[in-house]
Amino acid sequence: MEFASFEEWAAALDADQGKARAAAKAALAAAGPAAPGLPAITDAPEATQGRELADHIQIGFAYQMHLQDSWQKVRLSHVSPGRSFFIFTHGGRHKKTVSLTQRMVLRLCETGRLRAFENATLIERATERARRQLATLASPAAPRGARA
Repeated sequence: MEFASFEEWAAALDADQGKARAAAKAALAAAGPAAPGLPAITDAPEATQGRELADHIQIGFAYQMHLQDSWQKVRLSHVSPGRSFFIFTHGGRHKKTVSLTQRMVLRLCETGRLRAFENATLIERATERARRQLATLASPAAPRGARA
């Protein structure tokens, strides 16, 4: 392809680059999350209670469960490969376990006796904690004593 002038060549180049930028933006938007494990921008927020929560519970996350007439903070520690059996742990020094079938987890979610305790993913919580720690390091320390 021959161009009569530099301006024609530059205009053709700009048009090609514009098309390439538009294609790259479309591919990036369709690609989903920027890194494995992160939700895509278009994903709906995770369920925190109700029937939808039963499908979104994950190992390591904390939940609130109504046990023995009080709300307890529990952590999901095991899920069977077929997601048919769940083990939650709770308590301080002496941990107690609660073993539930998938049907029972579903019923607890439907009746509001199991709900999410943490709304943020592990990466979001770790990032926020690191930001707080960096903020405390960056803040000027108060002088201990004036020395002359």
